[in-house]
Amino acid sequence: MCITVMGQGTIPEPGNRGYRKWKRAQAFSQVHQLRDGGVLLVRLNTYAQAIAALEKAQQPNWVAKAKRIITQENQDIRAAFAEDFSFCSVYFFSSEQSQWVLSGALDSVKFTNAQGDVVPQDSISDRYWLLGDFAHSDPYQNSGMAVNGLVIYSQNYKQLLHPFPYFNRKIFSRPDLCVPKLQFRLEELEKRAARYALRFARKRKSASTYE
Repeated sequence: MCITVMGQGTIPEPGNRGYRKWKRAQAFSQVHQLRDGGVLLVRLNTYAQAIAALEKAQQPNWVAKAKRIITQENQDIRAAFAEDFSFCSVYFFSSEQSQWVLSGALDSVKFTNAQGDVVPQDSISDRYWLLGDFAHSDPYQNSGMAVNGLVIYSQNYKQLLHPFPYFNRKIFSRPDLCVPKLQFRLEELEKRAARYALRFARKRKSASTYE
C-alpha cells in the first residue's frame, strides 16, 4: 500500500518493500540539493519567555546571568558552524522569528551569518533550504526516546528520515556543558552529508554511463 503526499508523490507505507528505497532516494535528493546551492537555516534559542518571567519576578541578577549564558551559547554555535561546517551556506535566525520561517515567509525574517552580519534577502530567496534546531528528536525514530541534539527538519518542520543525517546527539543534557562537544557533532554532520552526496553523485554517473 502507498500514500500520496503533496509535493512528495507516492510514498510506500513503512514496512513495505519500497519504503527503504524511497527513504534513500529522498535522502540523496535532499543532500544533493543542500550541497548544490542550498542553505541550512539554524534557529538560535533566545529563551525570551523564560527571560520575561525572570524580569516579571524582579530577579535582575538571574536575568543578567541567563542572558550571558544564552549569548555565549549562541556565539559558540555560530563559531562552530563557521569553523567546521562547509557543506553548504548556514544562516541563523532567532527563536522569536520561528513562526515566519515555519510559514515560509522568509522575507519577514532577519537572517544573519556566522559573524552576526545581516544577510540580504536575495541571498535566500529561491534557494533550497532545510531547518536546523537544537531540540528533542522524534521518539518514534529513536527507539521510543526523545533525545536532545541538533535535529534537521524539512521546510514544513518534519524531522528528516534515515539515512539522511537528521540527528546529532548532545553529549550532555545541559546546553552550556554540551557546547564543547558541538564542534565534533558538526564535523560528523558534514562527513555524513558529504558521504551521502558522494554516493548520490556516483549513482547518477553510473546511470548516465548506460544511457
